[in-house]
Amino acid sequence: MSYSKLPNNLTWNMSPARSFFSPDLYRVYRPGFQGENYAPNRLERCSTYMLYAVKCFWFAVKLCSPLWIFAIYRRGASAERNDDAEHPDGALGKFLLPVLRPFMFVMSVAGLAYAFRWTGRRFNHTYRQFMTDFDAFHKRRTPENYENLMKKYDFDCASQYHIPCVYSTKAALRRPIVADALIGKDMNVLVRSVYKVLALLLLKTIGRRLLYPGSLKLFNLAIKQALTDGRAKIMENAHIRARHATIGTSDGNTIDTMFVDNRSASASLGNTLVICCEGNAGYYELGIMNTPMHRGYSVLGWNHPGFGYSTGEPLPSQELHAADAVMRYAKEHLGFDEANILLFAWSIGGFPASYLAASYPNVQGVILDATFDDLLPLAHARMPRSLSHIVTFVVRHYLNLNVGDWLCQYDGPVLLIRRTLDEILAIHDTTRDFMVNRADFLLTKILSHRYPHIVNSGTKDLLDQWLMSDAKERETMYIEYLRGVSDDDLSTLVENYLAECAITEPSGIRFPLDIGKNLDASIRQHLTLYLAKLHMKDLEETHCTPLPPNLFTDPWHPFQKIV
Repeated sequence: MSYSKLPNNLTWNMSPARSFFSPDLYRVYRPGFQGENYAPNRLERCSTYMLYAVKCFWFAVKLCSPLWIFAIYRRGASAERNDDAEHPDGALGKFLLPVLRPFMFVMSVAGLAYAFRWTGRRFNHTYRQFMTDFDAFHKRRTPENYENLMKKYDFDCASQYHIPCVYSTKAALRRPIVADALIGKDMNVLVRSVYKVLALLLLKTIGRRLLYPGSLKLFNLAIKQALTDGRAKIMENAHIRARHATIGTSDGNTIDTMFVDNRSASASLGNTLVICCEGNAGYYELGIMNTPMHRGYSVLGWNHPGFGYSTGEPLPSQELHAADAVMRYAKEHLGFDEANILLFAWSIGGFPASYLAASYPNVQGVILDATFDDLLPLAHARMPRSLSHIVTFVVRHYLNLNVGDWLCQYDGPVLLIRRTLDEILAIHDTTRDFMVNRADFLLTKILSHRYPHIVNSGTKDLLDQWLMSDAKERETMYIEYLRGVSDDDLSTLVENYLAECAITEPSGIRFPLDIGKNLDASIRQHLTLYLAKLHMKDLEETHCTPLPPNLFTDPWHPFQKIV
């Protein structure tokens, strides 16, 4: 469309600086109806491909930085030895110019791409309409205008000209992040310094990207259309009250969120908010939000730092700051009480979820699907044995995802979902020469912490046997060991203990409990299998299969039996 045919009400200031860095537009919503994806013209599409190529080049430069830095050093050393005075710029110019030329070429390509972008957007009617509405919001920043803009357009909320966050927090984390100071403590200063350099190099090049492949720009690019379709499916559904918003963290990142509001006077489940924590390649647009949504809960999804529209990198500190901001947003902006918030996590999402449970002890409960107890055993299983020392150093200092330790600081209800065909969490246990699921270790850690007089060295072998058995074998074990003892009898035993301790409300329970201290071995065996059955459910699926809604149930808690 030519400029002369554009409507007069499109008053966006088409200055090059603004159009160069204005937000990318992906879709125009029509709430209640099917919207349409934004259609860039040829010039803008060409500029997009050129900028993608520049980004790929920059990614390759960062990934191969140790190699080209070493090459520059070798070339400079060679030039100095040869004392090449014939070069007009001397030895320095001889080895720097071949390196600078590719960068200068790439910068020229980027400049040309931005020129194409400005020209293309200038003559695109849809984009000019978007920027008119975008500028209108900036002139009058009200919550109503913010929500109207987000309901009308799907655009890059994290661009240089992004809209202000609907909620921001400057509060510090309630619980500090502490690295394992004992790792490498016996090293001398020089060796420890070398280890730190190698660890940071491994972390910044492949470590973080292997752990969180969803943060890769190429990965985000490959599924960009799927993410757009996922947001549209929620925003354009006339039966869903959805709110797309960005929130600010105390460490300076912007986190992309999606809230589905099912609160009503008649829907009890809708008055409970489920905060969803995705896996290492999961996004709220395509992830676990659907499971609690189908049950009728209110749901709040968010993307890890570096995923989708969220800024930053998915390192432990930034992960926990993001999760903390999401929790504060749910309480302070969306208006949910802490006791009406349920935490739901899949895979590596168990790390921020377990931290939130430890930091906000009054949450209703925690449901962890296909989650591990500790990252280190999984890292050792996937990396060469020759790198075990440096892998331990990297994990314990920079990627210490200690889910089990955080959960042991939470006294509320916990439910674990174990995938019996899980190909990610299953590793070879050399002591038993058997493939074991790390969710087994998580259950053992939780039960042994909460009930130390029941789940201990005397019953651990029984619990291990239970966890290694299939469903039919477990049923046989349950009948054999609980012969003559019903679930009601064991429930009554727990009730009597709580009554003796004068515990009259859920908040009064503080783990570990002394229950089982004076019980004989057979009763402790009964209780071990009973507690394991209540804290873990099995799903005969692989790691990435969506969780069926019927398995999404409230976690069990001892107090539930006496209310």
